[in-house]
Amino acid sequence: MKTKQVVYEYMKSRSFMSLAESSKRNYLPSLEKISSLIGETPIAEVRRRDVIRAFEGLSETPAMANRFGRVASIFFNYAADMEYCTGNPAQRINFFRLGTWRQWTKEEVDKVIAIKHPIVSVAVALAYYTAQREADILKMQWTDIKDGVLKVKQNKTGTELEIAIAPQLQEILSEVPKKGKYIVPSKTALPLSGPAFRNMTKRITRTVGVDAPFHGLRKTVGSRLAENGRSVNEIAAVLGHKTLTMAALYTKQADSRKLIASAVTSLAAD
Repeated sequence: MKTKQVVYEYMKSRSFMSLAESSKRNYLPSLEKISSLIGETPIAEVRRRDVIRAFEGLSETPAMANRFGRVASIFFNYAADMEYCTGNPAQRINFFRLGTWRQWTKEEVDKVIAIKHPIVSVAVALAYYTAQREADILKMQWTDIKDGVLKVKQNKTGTELEIAIAPQLQEILSEVPKKGKYIVPSKTALPLSGPAFRNMTKRITRTVGVDAPFHGLRKTVGSRLAENGRSVNEIAAVLGHKTLTMAALYTKQADSRKLIASAVTSLAAD
């Protein structure tokens, strides 16, 4: 059986269909690349070198290459379970190292909110005071707010959250015109698209000297919670993480900074 035929079968399988809609969308480009790059090869004859060549052919877009590698491994695990091949040729690929998201400072957050841009300032305020992802912020509706609580169903994880609206955020939102159903305004019946929003954010924030990716706001909140002594469970609850791994990383980083500060202070006292 050709590899592309198994790709098509996998896309109809329970393994794929049970994924969150956002995960399906993320998988599709990689599955299409598997079909186009090695789809004509019988799946039982696909070798590790074939997958590595396809992976390295995407080196100019390392994030996409890494996503391809992860999806390829999941796909070949499925193929092996179905006995179309005897092993997983996509296992243990050496992924490209990616840079980390630069966090925002509180001064940068305040600076962007202060310009009162009808889209960017509102989105930054929502990101900082709710710690949610870009996709979830863009789809937030005025009807999601009731009795001082914002209800969110995370697009990526399906986690349902009820977030108390901080007084600072309440003040900001009270000045936002309610011209449509979305809190971050959109000119269509759908939320503002991610690419359009990111391009606008980059352009607007740079006018006030802020050059940081929007997703860095979520990292900022995680770090600030850890520095304020919040527990791993509390951080995970706010961010909507299903596991404690990422939340534990924030607390570890905060503890490290405190230890370094204490050590340096003791040196100065000698």
